Amino acid sequence: MNKKFVYLFICLGTLFLLPACKSSKSAADTSLKSDLKKLSVYIIDYKWFEGKCNASYAGGFNELSFVSNFRLKKDEFIWISVTGPLSIEGGRALITPDSVQMIDRINRKYYKGTFQQFCMKYNLPITFVQLQELIVGNVLNEKTLKGPSKTENDFKIFEENTKEYSKNVYINLINYTVDKIGLKDRLTQRELLLNFANYSESKGKLFSQNRIIEINTHHEKSTIQMQFSKFLFDKEVEFPFAIPERYEINPF
Repeated sequence: MNKKFVYLFICLGTLFLLPACKSSKSAADTSLKSDLKKLSVYIIDYKWFEGKCNASYAGGFNELSFVSNFRLKKDEFIWISVTGPLSIEGGRALITPDSVQMIDRINRKYYKGTFQQFCMKYNLPITFVQLQELIVGNVLNEKTLKGPSKTENDFKIFEENTKEYSKNVYINLINYTVDKIGLKDRLTQRELLLNFANYSESKGKLFSQNRIIEINTHHEKSTIQMQFSKFLFDKEVEFPFAIPERYEINPF
């Protein structure tokens, strides 16, 4: 399968790699509700989304640069087109809550399976809803903010610790947007750092145009950079997806 697609999904899946745990009622609830009220104005309400992203991946002996185009209809469709040098399309994907279809134009192959099969094959523990919200940038939510917090310089840091992982969410107190998220898997010692920057506003919606994801393991360090040059909400879009003749058909 076209590696560009795999790297893209790794990029999109890392934010929700570790699930949020349920916290018990405490005296901190009042403070948490206050924070949620401030943050609620930045949670993006949308039906349609279209975006264009310049992306790069560097890790091990691999370095890739490509452009990804996204189209979404909330809770129904995610459409992704990946192009390489000379604006030649390398592949295309159409994703629903139940299925994933992918066209690999470089190797003339077509893949189809359930969303669950795709995630299991590439070890991407992410749901359809989580994937769409990460593309759009909806990382401000109650699950993200559960846990004790502390203030450090211009940031409020929400901490979450379990036997499996530790998680820190840094909220910028100037504009109450997510600045970065740090994750550490205690079992594998894998560390992830996700940075969100260059927030732009469109029709009252704040969108992070620049994102950097750093992945550290015992074996290597890899970095994924995403820079959105275009984003548009609530304009109806189409999802063109036609399987070329004579393409080899494969399951995930």
